[in-house]
Amino acid sequence: MANCYYPGCTEYANTKEHIPPKSFFPEKKKIDLMTVKSCPKHNNEKTKDDIYALAQICYNVIKDVSDLDATNVFENKVFPQLKHNNSALERTIMRNRVRIPGGYEFPVDTSRMDSFFDCLTHGVIFKKIKMKADLESYRLRHVYRDFNHKFSDPNDEKMHEGMLSYMDGYMLSDMLSSINFSFIDKRLRNQEIYNVKIIGADSLAHGEDLTSSLTVVHTFYEKFRVISLLTRVANFEKSAIHIAGHPR
Repeated sequence: MANCYYPGCTEYANTKEHIPPKSFFPEKKKIDLMTVKSCPKHNNEKTKDDIYALAQICYNVIKDVSDLDATNVFENKVFPQLKHNNSALERTIMRNRVRIPGGYEFPVDTSRMDSFFDCLTHGVIFKKIKMKADLESYRLRHVYRDFNHKFSDPNDEKMHEGMLSYMDGYMLSDMLSSINFSFIDKRLRNQEIYNVKIIGADSLAHGEDLTSSLTVVHTFYEKFRVISLLTRVANFEKSAIHIAGHPR
């Protein structure tokens, strides 16, 4: 009897979770998608957060009609959901929007985004190394590189700027050319829709327990990037992302 992929979940896995969900892919590109065994809670029951995350990603990706894949997904997957249930999702996303040159900035419910990326990150890690993180020993944090939004708290804005400086100066720079990235599956198709890389997984290939910190780099539609840091709690205060967010 297989258990769910999500750490700490002991429920029977009677479904398959697509990572990322099928809704992120245009109809003609739903080929060889990655899946993990899942319980309903960490699959179908999180659909609202999946659509919310997809809507926010599309809003930040689509600049003009040349963004064919993102535009296709928005028109066929996101837009119908925006109008569902008396336009509840649309009103949630549009609330407190701010006009900027060339468009709008939308407020982001980071708790919903974090919930989506928690599942996605744990899913791709389990797919790669067949191990789960002990939630008492690890902290998972997501850095949203390509969001256009404002912060109500100056401290949050300062922390975000510190994270971006760290990402641009190291995680997304040419310095990483010498680091061996681990791909989930070298045969993975449709990487123009979703591309994922893991740093630190190769050393765990023959281990029995997850003991190392891992970094997962997600890229959607070749434009929207998120870095997910799964860090051992004991080492978190020494990590670069913690230092970047809390200058001494």
